[in-house]
Amino acid sequence: MSAGVSADMVPRSNTHRSRPVRPVRLTALAAAAALLAGCAGGGGTDGTGTAAPTPSPSPSEQAGPTAEGEPFGTFEEVVFEGDSAQAVELPEDVRAARAAVVDVLYEEGARELQLFTTDADGGFSSVLLDTFLPITGDDPGDFSGQVAGLVGDASATHVNVEADGAWRVTLRPVSTAPELPESGSGHGVFRYSGPGGDLGVTGSGAEGGLAVQQAAPDATAPSRAAFLEFEERAGTGSLAAGPSLVHVAHNGEWSLDLP
Repeated sequence: MSAGVSADMVPRSNTHRSRPVRPVRLTALAAAAALLAGCAGGGGTDGTGTAAPTPSPSPSEQAGPTAEGEPFGTFEEVVFEGDSAQAVELPEDVRAARAAVVDVLYEEGARELQLFTTDADGGFSSVLLDTFLPITGDDPGDFSGQVAGLVGDASATHVNVEADGAWRVTLRPVSTAPELPESGSGHGVFRYSGPGGDLGVTGSGAEGGLAVQQAAPDATAPSRAAFLEFEERAGTGSLAAGPSLVHVAHNGEWSLDLP
């Protein structure tokens, strides 16, 4: 267990607590570069409260990353929440998965939310979210959406939160994500099982642009599938054949012309 994490954070009857810590501070520049480049697990090509895990399936229903029909692995859904800086330890079954859908809710913050992972020694591992970036919305103190987490991030043992508003972070298996739709809004994480091919993207032209990232089960980091710069409203890219995880990030409504 890393420094700054209390013994109370070990799961006990499906509930555990964490205490405020001083996590690694990310500069806005580093966070922006990592998110827009699509980094996870240290590489890539594109972009006091209570921590209480909430169970989904029973332990007998759990399986590791090689479970049949679950190429990204499966685990018991976990929910953490608080209103200050926290470092929460990831359960073993979450750490064994190849990726996760991360639902994030942040409300009434006076500053941005920074969400990132660290290893057992407290070293920085990967950026999950920084609401300072325009692509996440108009108000850095409020965010509701999804990000892809733990892609190629085998060293991650903790999720670190820097915030001063109420936040809630849920980690759940990729299998719970819906199939990639042809339209949506904001930040969403989806499964893609199609044949791959040319991808058309349309956005609102909002500040921060539009990013589509894709990760296969064996990926060491997400890769860029498509990207629109600020004020660009349409463009093209490509998707690799599934199965894969796709993260669409945009401050507005978007549509996709799928292969």
